[in-house]
This record gives sequence, C-alpha cells and structure tokens, in this order.
Amino acid sequence: MPELINTTDQIGGFWINQADFFHFRGGSDALNKFVVSYGQLPDMSPKVIIHAAEKPLTGTLGGPRNVPFDWRIEVIQPGCCGAPLVSRLL
Repeated sequence: MPELINTTDQIGGFWINQADFFHFRGGSDALNKFVVSYGQLPDMSPKVIIHAAEKPLTGTLGGPRNVPFDWRIEVIQPGCCGAPLVSRLL
C-alpha cells in the first residue's frame, strides 16, 4: 500500500483516529492505473464509491480547504469500537 499512496500524483493527506485520507490529482488514466495496482495487493478487495462534487477541495486538517483534488483514498484500520479493515477509493 505505501508504494501506491506515495506517488507523485499525491498532493496531500491527513490522519484522523483510525483513518488515513490521501488526495490525488490525475484523470481517469491515473485513477484506473491506481485501481488496477490496488486490486493486485494481497488480501485487498477494491471498492470504488463515486461521489459527484462541483469542486472537491482539501487542505491541512483543521485548516482551510483550498487545494483542488481529483480523487482520494481512505484507509481505515481496525481501531476504536472494533472497526474492520476497510479502504475506500473516492
């Protein structure tokens, strides 16, 4: 997973409790390449959820949301209240 997330397409991210959020720039080719690579990881089942937004923005946690991104991945680790291992690509 770190090799997929730490690419030049990543423009930032943050961590909250048991969840990591990583934001990326890139069109459908970059997203498709990521999903294919993600699907090849052992014990991972990609789940793609599409949310339409006029202008998705991110920024530092607690700071202004002023950095545009094209897509993001959420990696949620087991933690509080027995949360299952889940990752979502948005």
